[in-house]
Amino acid sequence: MAKEDYPKIVQGLTRAGKFFRKALQDELEEQEHIASRTLYESFKIEINEFFGSLFLDIVSDVSYMNLVNEGDTDGVVVTEDRILEWATLKGITFSNSKDKERFAEAVVRQLASNYLTKGGEMVAPRRYNFIGYAFAKAEDSGIILAIEDDIYKSIEAEIGTVFTGKVIQLTIA
Repeated sequence: MAKEDYPKIVQGLTRAGKFFRKALQDELEEQEHIASRTLYESFKIEINEFFGSLFLDIVSDVSYMNLVNEGDTDGVVVTEDRILEWATLKGITFSNSKDKERFAEAVVRQLASNYLTKGGEMVAPRRYNFIGYAFAKAEDSGIILAIEDDIYKSIEAEIGTVFTGKVIQLTIA
């Protein structure tokens, strides 16, 4: 099965990919993981072919994606300068340089023992598993059934042209 032989299926998978990418981005916003927007903007849709089957993959090349998704109860090492850069991106301001220094020191200390800080819990109590939440929301929305229906309709439309005399197996998981 070559992707170019099945444009309707590729179109359906691409539409599904856009929906799932948006669900991931929405969940990142809900969990307040969008300071630099690097992870948010990193999701790419790939339709890959492997042993005669087409697969929809949503991929990201951001190295810290799994840390954001799974958290790290052992904590992380980060510098005060990096925390201050992050605070600037978040729009956090300070009344004086002493408060700024205390804030950076406190956050670095908290992060050293647990990735999720107390302040982070107050802002967004659900701070882990953005991938799982996004895909659960997508599944609950009925999009998977709609995608399956769309692809089956596409296959029916193609029967008699591209698919004549071919066996087609469609697995959506």
